[in-house]
Amino acid sequence: LQVLLLGLLLELLHSDDFINAENQPQNGNNRLHLFEQLNGYIFRHLSDPELSLEELAAKHYISPALLHLIFRQMAGCTPGKYIRDIRTFTAWLQTQEHKDITKDCVIRYKKYLEAHYRPSSTNSMLTALNGFFEYTGWHDCRVMTLKTQPNHIYAQEKEMTRAEYEKLIKTAKEQDNLRLAMIIETIGGTGIRVSELASITVDAVKTGKISISCKGKHREIYLIPKLKRKLLDYCKKKNIKSGVVFITRNGNPVDRSNIWTEMKKVAEKAGVALEKAFPHNLRHFFARTYYNMHKNISYLADILGHSSINTTRIYTATTEENHVKMLECLELVV
Repeated sequence: LQVLLLGLLLELLHSDDFINAENQPQNGNNRLHLFEQLNGYIFRHLSDPELSLEELAAKHYISPALLHLIFRQMAGCTPGKYIRDIRTFTAWLQTQEHKDITKDCVIRYKKYLEAHYRPSSTNSMLTALNGFFEYTGWHDCRVMTLKTQPNHIYAQEKEMTRAEYEKLIKTAKEQDNLRLAMIIETIGGTGIRVSELASITVDAVKTGKISISCKGKHREIYLIPKLKRKLLDYCKKKNIKSGVVFITRNGNPVDRSNIWTEMKKVAEKAGVALEKAFPHNLRHFFARTYYNMHKNISYLADILGHSSINTTRIYTATTEENHVKMLECLELVV
């Protein structure tokens, strides 16, 4: 495998399309450039079994949370999965008689994935590989993913339960992280996006109504009296008299990476699966809870700020277990 990777690296280094990110000026605000740097490091160390995400983040002077966020945005997956998917391709390539990376080669690999993996897994692996080809400049090697019907059934292990939700809040308080506890409860109780937390100001809380402008759309979020009281009590304890409610020690609004990191730590302490503990999952938890109780997807779409109900359907997906139970209730198998 090391010999194969060395050959691929030499081919890439002599390519006119190669982008050597490390020779370009650093720009912390340019995530595309940072993604290119990360890709270069991954490629050079792909055969190293000791390559870790901690090392990858530290070598580029970023936090693990930002590392995950960049890969989510640029590659549509976690950095760990990205690395595994590229390694899967190189391992498969080693078994082939012709090891040149061409469009025909990648099409053969796609057929291999179809025969051995579920469509969703095949598409996610091809997406990662396409992202890698985008970085290397091998645009002609990119292939289309499989066409699949939208699936609104998901595995049970991805769903946050009410017990886990309450456990996260309780553990955050026990860890003396009242801010995180209130953020979890606020997102869970309103369904707002993490990026919309900055719209929650002291004045807005006093009115019980949050005005949000996002993606060119405007909507209002209403706070139930209990949440309003808890937020005002939080502001009083933290001596926050005006401006944004959820802020850092420096007075800046908290961002996604702050919350992501803190949620992971609290989840580990609470015994909640880490794959469930991320801010956006709280929005999904709100949507599922609301829909299961009221069954009004149109109204839910308005609350979440969706232009299309098809987007909202993703949030109201049911588990495989519940789906089977609903089919059994039909009693059509006699």
